[in-house]
This record gives sequence, C-alpha cells and structure tokens, in this order.
Amino acid sequence: MEKDTFIILSKYTSQGRKFAKPEAARKRWGVIAASLKNTLKGEVQSHYVTMGGYDSIVTVSIAPNQDFKMFQCLTALQEPGDVEISVMRAWDFDKFAPPPKK
Repeated sequence: MEKDTFIILSKYTSQGRKFAKPEAARKRWGVIAASLKNTLKGEVQSHYVTMGGYDSIVTVSIAPNQDFKMFQCLTALQEPGDVEISVMRAWDFDKFAPPPKK
C-alpha cells in the first residue's frame, strides 16, 4: 500500500528548552511513533536533530487520506506548549519528475 509522507519541522519554545533532555525527547518521540503506528497506520522514516531554525526534522509515512487525523495528532503534540511544529506534505521526486522511460 502506498503511504502519504509528511515532514515535521519542530523547535523548542523557550519553555521547552529549559526541560529538553535526550532521555525525555526519546521517550516522547517513542510515544509519538507508537501513536502514528496505532492511529494512522504510520511510521517514522527518519528523525534528525538539527542546527539552525529548527531543532529536529522528522519524516513520517501514514496511511493515505489521513490528513485531518495527522493534524489532530500534531495539535496534541503541541499542547504542553514546549514545542512548535510546522508540517509539510511531501511527495517522492520521481512523482514530480518521472525518470525517462527506456
């Protein structure tokens, strides 16, 4: 089954930065990954900690046509007020520019 891909850009708020610890981050993302799997039939494809405008970039794949459920999950992720997120729907480059047929 083909899945929909999303890129999640997250950054800690000033409140969240005070409590950002590797163990807590791993536990939180473990819960999120389990929720994606159980609720959206999805999975985390990659997760990077970054320097710059965002603190992490996560790529997830979920069952097709679950955009609103994804929105609800990500809204819940922001509820504690310690992280802000931006989400982008993504497509494989070959869908945009298919390779030449041989």
